[in-house]
Amino acid sequence: AKGDLNNAAAHFAKAAVHYPHYARAYDMLGAIAMKQPDRAKARKLFMKSIEADSTFSPAYVDLARMDLRSLGAAAKSQIADAALNNDN
Repeated sequence: AKGDLNNAAAHFAKAAVHYPHYARAYDMLGAIAMKQPDRAKARKLFMKSIEADSTFSPAYVDLARMDLRSLGAAAKSQIADAALNNDN
């Protein structure tokens, strides 16, 4: 529910203040922003997560997922084909 998201956001925001390199807190705040939906805020928070810890892969995945949602079907299909046909 909306109250649960607000409560979770408050806890993650508090954690980020106390532990500025806690990438998970920023990533979760970004996920909450996506549900509101506030894509600009979510993008900033996912990037903040990556800045806090460049090895925290969930932030990269969430950022990519957000970008893929904004693409049309043809672009998504092209990306999927490229990924499936990548020989690397």
